Amino acid sequence: MNIHERKLIQSFFVFEKRDRYLSLISSPKGRIKFRRSLAHFKDVDLKYLISIPGQFQNDKDIESLLQNKGAPAMCHVISENSKIDGGTLPLAEALSSVVGMGFSTFLSCIPGELVYYESGEVSSRFLCQRPALKAGND
Repeated sequence: MNIHERKLIQSFFVFEKRDRYLSLISSPKGRIKFRRSLAHFKDVDLKYLISIPGQFQNDKDIESLLQNKGAPAMCHVISENSKIDGGTLPLAEALSSVVGMGFSTFLSCIPGELVYYESGEVSSRFLCQRPALKAGND
């Protein structure tokens, strides 16, 4: 588990499930179980989800939205898709590999602050955003 994964769980998952997911993602077997759970994932804290309007639900517009919010050129991938899970990819490449492909995926752009989340459900694409957390805060 790297800082992107730890901060994603600490910042954007419901409080009651954070410890469980942190434990799962820290081992190879647990990571497989965690990735499988992404198919029907319901533990993202809704107060940090920003739905992307339908006309902007394509890789180029999502990339622009993320860049306008400060996303760097590279992102970390947490995905149901084993081919890209755990990798660090250029944002444009990651988005073209994810958008509309039917795999639930998180692209962590700024650890704990800015994430793209695509649910495996049709047209379920979101930004997850929150201000930087200070040490010791939830």
